[in-house]
Amino acid sequence: MLSLILLEQAMFFLHHPQPVRPRKAVPELQVSSQAQVADTKTIVVKHSAKDLQNLQTHVKDNVAVKLAVKSAGKNK
Repeated sequence: MLSLILLEQAMFFLHHPQPVRPRKAVPELQVSSQAQVADTKTIVVKHSAKDLQNLQTHVKDNVAVKLAVKSAGKNK
């Protein structure tokens, strides 16, 4: 008789599943990559303003040359 009641209860819960509450986040179980976040308090400058200006000029020159070559190819 008891097994029949248990079977009926099991069938009821199979057909009517109950919502599952999400588990609370525990600090020890959180992803370890969160501890390795970059320190944004200080900004380290690796290149001077002059270096960046030279790079910008170099990129502009390269783009201008590529555009000139591309437009010359279309005019043929």
